[in-house]
Amino acid sequence: MAKSPESFTVAQFAAIAVCFVLQIIDGMDVLVVAYAGPQIIEEWGITKGTYGYIFSAGVAGMTMGSFFLTPFADIIGRRRAVLAAVTIIASSMLLTAFVTSIAQLLALRFIVGLGIGLAGPTLSTIGAEYSPPRYRHFVVSMIGAGYAVGAMLTGVVAAYIVPEYGWRAMFITAAVVTGIMLPVAFVMLPESLEFLLKKQPPGALAQANRLLSRLGRPQLDELPAATAEKRSGLGVGNLLVENRRRSTLGLWMGFFMVYATVYFLLGFVPAIVKDMGYPEEQYILAGTVYNLGGLVGIFVLGALFTRYRLAAVIIGFQVASAVFMVAFGVLTPPLATLLTVICVLGFFSQAGLIGMVAAAVRLYPTELRATGVGWGQGMGRAGAIIGPITGGLLMVPGYSRALNFSLFAIPFVLAALAVMFIRFPKEPAEKG
Repeated sequence: MAKSPESFTVAQFAAIAVCFVLQIIDGMDVLVVAYAGPQIIEEWGITKGTYGYIFSAGVAGMTMGSFFLTPFADIIGRRRAVLAAVTIIASSMLLTAFVTSIAQLLALRFIVGLGIGLAGPTLSTIGAEYSPPRYRHFVVSMIGAGYAVGAMLTGVVAAYIVPEYGWRAMFITAAVVTGIMLPVAFVMLPESLEFLLKKQPPGALAQANRLLSRLGRPQLDELPAATAEKRSGLGVGNLLVENRRRSTLGLWMGFFMVYATVYFLLGFVPAIVKDMGYPEEQYILAGTVYNLGGLVGIFVLGALFTRYRLAAVIIGFQVASAVFMVAFGVLTPPLATLLTVICVLGFFSQAGLIGMVAAAVRLYPTELRATGVGWGQGMGRAGAIIGPITGGLLMVPGYSRALNFSLFAIPFVLAALAVMFIRFPKEPAEKG
């Protein structure tokens, strides 16, 4: 009996699970340098400013990868793009363990960033395209949560490996874990069925029928009629054609604003709590609570996507983020209340960031989806570079915490307004 398109199959679960695990590993590969940083600074005698360039090299690589590599996933296929990204990341992480100069470390962190910039949007795209329409945005949220899980697990692993075996061992560990996933992805991660049917690369009909068999669906005698955008180069220009220019610009603005503010919070919440007079273990706890709130928020966001309109959910999370930004700035409560506010702020702000990824997945057709998600996240990562810099410039004597956080609430409001400008295609499964 043929399976309903609204039901999950084992093959779909397997593909989504591989995407989730790879996203966990991406989270690890991004933050491993943060936990290795103190030993690198001490061993090489460099300043924290120099270390900042090392960390930023990875972010710059992710930005460039999102802009210029993810479009190839709409040309060569999602599966090949992911396998290429995992190969780049694993080999560069391994080489990082043997660097002997700052220049080598900078270059390899940039290359790792390129791989992560390619992998992240492509994994979200595959997950979306292997999900029944009703659960598509939920699955995108779950895959996004993998990054937060990876970031948290990296801290646990690093706490054991780095003090005992040194920072180079941490990079070797990350390289081995990433490398193990290469054969796993090769065997378990199929090409996107939507990509095969709409982009129609050579051999698409045979590949599609093999996948349809695994999914328990009827075979095809021929491919469907090709769409106008079937072969459109890298597709970047198609993001700004007349019928989607307004939506794309709104999406880019939303990504930029949310990433800028979330990365400001990721970088400065512990420091701000420390400046409020709390001891070390409590300001470190503040950063952990912010990320924990974000992880819970992403799961709740995904559940809400199955019941309510996508735009309404995203706008609600952005507005709530703005409210709790102001609350964090103006309140000076007892520690328990302060941590609660930080947790709720993480809940809304980090989930709102993943909501922008779901918006990009929804906005663009299969032929442009990886390009659209990649360029959206590229715009976001540009904001991730500018946001912390701006926050650091504002956090000087004479500027109150209330003023700073009120100013940084504005980008969330602008992100909510930007989402209102996006014209999403109607889906039959959409509620409301």
